Amino acid sequence: ISIRPLIETLTSLPNTSAYKTMIERIDSILCHLSNRKLAEQ
Repeated sequence: ISIRPLIETLTSLPNTSAYKTMIERIDSILCHLSNRKLAEQ
């Protein structure tokens, strides 16, 4: 599954504070997951 289109869809939505909070939360989760994957290698 590709996450990039999902993020681009989210960021193209009206940038209300609720969306911004949600995007930042998703972004931090993705960073956390990718950091864990890198650490496991």
